[in-house]
Amino acid sequence: MKAENNQISKMETTKRLLNYFKKHGITQTDVGLTINMHRTTVNRRLHGQGSFTVDEAEQIHQRFKVPLKLFFPYP
Repeated sequence: MKAENNQISKMETTKRLLNYFKKHGITQTDVGLTINMHRTTVNRRLHGQGSFTVDEAEQIHQRFKVPLKLFFPYP
């Protein structure tokens, strides 16, 4: 059951990040350039195939003011 809850949370996290980026005009290319990552890798992470590291999230937060809780919503 716990794994299901984590999966739901991960899906919700990716949805929130995608919505935030769209609302603020942040492209996957912008994110990739900020964290030195190819756009396709950013895309995979934004669609649930992997996660951003703490360092990557911090860089994105500093550049675009994305709230860190969008990356790590777990209690």
